[in-house]
Amino acid sequence: MGLLLWKKRNFYHYLLSRSMTKLALVAMIAGLASAMINTIWAVYMNQFISSIALIGLFSASLTFISFFSYFLFIPLMEKMNKAQVFSIALAVMGVGYVALSMVKSFWLFALISITVTLVSSLRITSFGLILRDKSSPKKVSKNFGMIYSLVIIAWVIGPLIAGYFLQKSDFKIIFSIGALCIFASMLIFRLSKISDPNRKRRIDRYFFRNFRAFFHSGDRVKAYIMNGGSALWMALAYLFMPLYIIKNGFSPSWIGYFLFAYAVIPCIGEYYFGKLAGRIGYKKIFQTGFYSMALLAFIAFFINNPLIVMALIIISSTGIAMTESTTDSYFLDLTNNKEELRFYGPYNTAIEVLEFAAKLFSGIFLVFLPFNYVFLVFGIMMLIVGLVSSTIRDKIESRKRK
Repeated sequence: MGLLLWKKRNFYHYLLSRSMTKLALVAMIAGLASAMINTIWAVYMNQFISSIALIGLFSASLTFISFFSYFLFIPLMEKMNKAQVFSIALAVMGVGYVALSMVKSFWLFALISITVTLVSSLRITSFGLILRDKSSPKKVSKNFGMIYSLVIIAWVIGPLIAGYFLQKSDFKIIFSIGALCIFASMLIFRLSKISDPNRKRRIDRYFFRNFRAFFHSGDRVKAYIMNGGSALWMALAYLFMPLYIIKNGFSPSWIGYFLFAYAVIPCIGEYYFGKLAGRIGYKKIFQTGFYSMALLAFIAFFINNPLIVMALIIISSTGIAMTESTTDSYFLDLTNNKEELRFYGPYNTAIEVLEFAAKLFSGIFLVFLPFNYVFLVFGIMMLIVGLVSSTIRDKIESRKRK
């Protein structure tokens, strides 16, 4: 019995001593905060902005700020220890959430929102670089798959928590819980003593030069499009499908059931497909994922039964499990340690840019055409992304040296 307890205690010590386990825990707790805040964000903004159109414009302005911040922060990411940047970003986000729980003035709300948007880009970039630098060359895709699977679990739980507390109380409690999660993830990260001193001696300070350099490489542009491809599909699932469900006479509770079911396959599959990509290469995984999403969207366009359409989109989340985390690891496998400091941040702007484009084009189509044409639009976009994935230079991590 004593030997069994000793083995169990040492097993947990082994898990907690591993950098990847600690990073996974940090990502999951921080992801829970983001999921809760994002669930209530649009309704919360309505306190300060009464017009839905103005809410959309304000959200678009935050997206615009986020896009440019990834390029503007390149010198900072090249110069500083990424662990320090990540800790500072979490601290500022936590304070920002506390402030948002108390603020009454629109201008203070706008200032805090912009600040949180800026530090969010630092948090995302620094965490991705730390994860890459702490992974062996053969395990980048596997580790990204594990992290994404846990973050998706947080995005399943987060809306449920936010919905429960919103019924019982107000926004203040949700922002307070979100802040506690952020501070908890920061504390765990600091106690883990993870450091990432990877720096460049020559700092790339010029915005337009960095912009041109990033898009000058065909390989980087293809990875950028594929990264945005996953964001395109998420716009369909999380924006247009809830509207589709309500439009077809289902109660709002069906939205929760649908999004829960939609997230199950990525929760289970992202780790598996990350490992598989490391063994057989990225190209086949990308092609299968993007083409399957395109095919299912085309089928949904011709189906009139909303239950079958919902089932098809839920099945399409297998494509997200194949592509969401592997696009990140593929990009980092394309770049060396110095290039990733310069280009990983700009690479992440694909999520904002292509998701915005998907909403814009779909919205324009819906002005003139029936709702089911959304599936046709998304099918065409995913087909294009699939064609791009067919032209990439493949990478197979299992053939690398440790």
